[in-house]
Amino acid sequence: MFKKILLNLILAFLIFIFAQIIIALDWRLNLWPTLVAYLVMVFDLEKSFLWSLTAGFLFGLFSILPFGIHLLIMYLVVTALYLLTKNFLTNRSFISFMALSLISSLIFQGLLLLSEKILISFNLLDKILTFTFYDFFIYLLANIIFMIIAFLITLKFTRRLSVSVIE
Repeated sequence: MFKKILLNLILAFLIFIFAQIIIALDWRLNLWPTLVAYLVMVFDLEKSFLWSLTAGFLFGLFSILPFGIHLLIMYLVVTALYLLTKNFLTNRSFISFMALSLISSLIFQGLLLLSEKILISFNLLDKILTFTFYDFFIYLLANIIFMIIAFLITLKFTRRLSVSVIE
């Protein structure tokens, strides 16, 4: 059990480093919300929480926001996605996959924007990280492309997902 947790932490750290390299190339390519949606859909809740809290911790270390904001945001994203997969999007189809990806991206950016607005109102942050409509479109498009690739790879190698829309 301890080996699995350690392996997941190491893998999450390596993916975080890879994601930071991608974000350094273009800051709109933050794929963590989509990765968390993928983990919630394909794996169990514990693995999703482990990965998202690891990412939130590492984002908190390297962010201009106070430590813990990203932890809280990632926790809320996983909780919302888990509730959606258990109550509404119960089948593991392509449409559910895409809906979870978009919802996770929207929740992540919405909570990040809300936390920045709150910090600015209390004079704890100087300026807000602005997202134009074009930037937000690129962000959502990158997350959708990443989710399509992840869906196709998972569909090829496992039977955890379904191609059909209606089961």
